[in-house]
Amino acid sequence: MKKFLIFLTLSLSLPIFAADGDLPKNRDEFGILIYENPANYKAEFEVLTPEATDIKVLIYDNQGNVLFSQNGSTQRIANANSLKIDWDLVGRNGRRVAAATYIVQATAKNANTGKIYQYFAQLGVRK
Repeated sequence: MKKFLIFLTLSLSLPIFAADGDLPKNRDEFGILIYENPANYKAEFEVLTPEATDIKVLIYDNQGNVLFSQNGSTQRIANANSLKIDWDLVGRNGRRVAAATYIVQATAKNANTGKIYQYFAQLGVRK
């Protein structure tokens, strides 16, 4: 419980961008876009940042446990930098996750300047 409260306190103090599944028309908005939210069979994410960054994406359950993690680097698209990620809704235990709401965290860091961007979104999973 203590781990979850610390996680919740941290997440409430950071910027949140939850997407309906539609791409922004001009890509001037930065954060996490989730396609098909709530998800049925897989979740597709796109993390948009204002500059080239290395990104770590983590997905947490309501207990604060990490179910999925992936690292990557952004690629320049239009006037944003983008990283696309697919998750098959399978947790670290090898089983499909339950129908619930999950927290998606993306931490992006520019290797040259050291600037860090942190984004959060909620992902719903249907049965």
